Amino acid sequence: MAARMSSKLNAFAPNGERVTKTLEIGVGSHEVRYFYLAEGEFRHEFGDDYEDGEYPDTATYGGSTVYLDESGNYWPAEALTLKAADGTVVREGRAIDPLPGLDAVQACELAFKADQMRGGTHELGEGDWIETVSRHRISGASQVVILEGFIREMGLMPVLAAYAKRAAAEMER
Repeated sequence: MAARMSSKLNAFAPNGERVTKTLEIGVGSHEVRYFYLAEGEFRHEFGDDYEDGEYPDTATYGGSTVYLDESGNYWPAEALTLKAADGTVVREGRAIDPLPGLDAVQACELAFKADQMRGGTHELGEGDWIETVSRHRISGASQVVILEGFIREMGLMPVLAAYAKRAAAEMER
């Protein structure tokens, strides 16, 4: 039996702007025609050049698909509020700040580098880091220096700054 698909939905970013694109690795961005609910998950429909639900080149950030609003701000999927044509809210998005202001090329490169470096699993990279730190007896202060250098070299300072702002706000609560 085929899975039931919901009617067409519109997505809105926390700033109230309509979400119109996804960030695509190697392409830049791609228009989104509409969103829908299928098999308990929210998905998006591009157009005739992609099969429904199969988007291997869509960029992710922290495991979430990256979307763009009408002004070009980047938002993770969980930030989006989905509404029916009559304005009824189907899913309320998280009220968060947009992702760091990267242009499409930088964002695509960032997503591609992250996918390349990940090597398939977060656990693998984390285990390698812990083993290296232990084997070479790298102190906490030296780890910070190494991490800052890596973040700077990879062009991730805007991402770190946004993360630090969110973390500081959560600590103040």
